[in-house]
Amino acid sequence: DEVEYQEQKGKLYYFKYDQNFPITIATTRPETKFGDTAVAVNPSDNRYKKFIGQKYQINLDGVKREIEIIADRAVDSAYGTGAVGVTPSHSAIDWRMAEEHNLPKVKVIDERGRMTAEAGEHYAGLKTLEAREKLVEYLKNEKLLEKEQEFDNNLSICYRCNTAIEPIPSLQWFVRMKPLAEKAKAAVK
Repeated sequence: DEVEYQEQKGKLYYFKYDQNFPITIATTRPETKFGDTAVAVNPSDNRYKKFIGQKYQINLDGVKREIEIIADRAVDSAYGTGAVGVTPSHSAIDWRMAEEHNLPKVKVIDERGRMTAEAGEHYAGLKTLEAREKLVEYLKNEKLLEKEQEFDNNLSICYRCNTAIEPIPSLQWFVRMKPLAEKAKAAVK
C-alpha cells in the first residue's frame, strides 16, 4: 500500500558468477546476487534445457554458494539472457520460486539497507549502491561482466520519504481494529 513506482534510467548487468558457471545471467541489482540460491529458466527455452536440475558450486568474490538450475514458467525467455538469478530474500517472485522448489533463503541486505555478513567480508556493512559499484568492478576485473545495457525501469519507492524500497523478509503484524475502534469511540464520547 505504501509503494509507488518512479520511472528511471537503469542498467542491466550481464555476467557469470564465476569462470566455471555455464550460464550468463542478467540483473538490475548485482548486489543482491550474493543471496542467489538458484538460476531460473523457462522450461520451454531450448538454450537451457540441458542444465535444468544441475547444481553448481560458485565463488562470487569469496562468497561460496550452491546454485541449482530450475525451470519456472514465470521466466521471460526474451528478457536479458532468459536466465535469472533467484534471490528469495529480496524479491517476492523469487520467494515464490524458492517455496515451490524448496530453495534456501539467504538475506544479504538488512533493515538499514546495508549488506549483511552473508554478502561476504568485502561487502558486509556497505550500503547497497556501494556494494553494487564494488561488485561490478570485481566482475570487470575478473572478466565475468559481459556487458552493461541501459534501459528504462520502474524503481519502487516509499511514498512518504521518496527513497528506494529494498524487499526483505520480515514478520507481518496484523491487528484487530474493531476492539480498538470501539474503545477509541468510547473515549471520544
